[in-house]
Amino acid sequence: MVQPASYTLETPLTQSSKNVPKRKNCLKLTIIISAVSVSILTLIIVLCVTLPKKSVQPDQPEQPGSPQFKSYLSAKKSLYVWSHASSYIDSEPAWYRLSMNYNGAFDDLITFCKFHGFSKLYLFAGSVEWEWNGIFQNKKFIHHSEFIQQLQKLQQNNIEVELAFYLNDDPNDMSGYEKVVDIANTVLEASKTVTIKAIHFDQECSNKGSYDKLIKMLRLSNAIYPTTSTVKPLWVRQTKADVITSLSPELQLEWNTHDTNQADPNKQYTYFVDLLINSVSGSDMMSYSNVTDTIKTLSNNYFKRVNQFGLNGNPIVETGFGASPPEEETLHYEYVKDNNKFFAFIAEMAQTYKNIVIHDYRQYYLSLYCKNPVEWQGVGVPKVC
Repeated sequence: MVQPASYTLETPLTQSSKNVPKRKNCLKLTIIISAVSVSILTLIIVLCVTLPKKSVQPDQPEQPGSPQFKSYLSAKKSLYVWSHASSYIDSEPAWYRLSMNYNGAFDDLITFCKFHGFSKLYLFAGSVEWEWNGIFQNKKFIHHSEFIQQLQKLQQNNIEVELAFYLNDDPNDMSGYEKVVDIANTVLEASKTVTIKAIHFDQECSNKGSYDKLIKMLRLSNAIYPTTSTVKPLWVRQTKADVITSLSPELQLEWNTHDTNQADPNKQYTYFVDLLINSVSGSDMMSYSNVTDTIKTLSNNYFKRVNQFGLNGNPIVETGFGASPPEEETLHYEYVKDNNKFFAFIAEMAQTYKNIVIHDYRQYYLSLYCKNPVEWQGVGVPKVC
């Protein structure tokens, strides 16, 4: 209750004596407030310690964005990785530096994969033409010990890996194909310390005269370690009659004998792709186009052959740009027009075919973030450059 104002004249002494109870009350109030503050602080500390924390690292922001982007994130997909830069770094091919985690480049790749939901990599690891002499022939990789460490990081982050190779720069040059045995043995030796899902060959012959050695090369590798291969649309179109006379007599005999002994016409090798996919442990279709309906058609034609033999496969879509690949083979320009439409398409393809492969890391990152991975700026919600 509020007391009425007093008009009594007070001396300094009487004023001082009347203030004593007020000071005691203030002291009590201060003590109470302090105690409450300490209790609240203690409660906050306990909650911070006991409540579960989000597993988001400083360089792995949460993935906000459109519903299409969220569908893309959850879709099962793989990433083709040639390199993180377009040329050389300090006189070495850029992919050499990626394989040794130079400037944290491989760590950045893992961060990118985790943010975008990639569960597998097709990681380039060399060619017979450039890395066989003194390297694969000695069962080693480029920057061997560092490279093995990077593969172990993938394993620790639950990211599968197929190591990708090719024979020679000229896709129709099959000379030295027998040397893939050394690649297979290198991978076999490495697999004793780290999990490697498969060897993947990307030797895109278009000359029928190269097909015989292509099949022999893939079989040599697959006999030592599980081996997969890219598939060109041309191979899906070419019939047995188109190509069989370009093969060696022994391979012709094998093909004809198989078809003669196969009572089920659906199990006969009608197209060149049938012979190829039955020579390896898996395959991946180059469904390259800037038209989504064409990508689906290419993929469907391939999966008709794969499913007919009870095999496994994946479609690959191209996202590069510039002089190579040509505009009609890449989705890059569709992404630039409408990135949400692109993300929705990737999610749709992944759902239809159980997985989808995006080709490839450097240019895809550049499309998403306007810089090459070698100029790493971190990952976040993609933009349109």
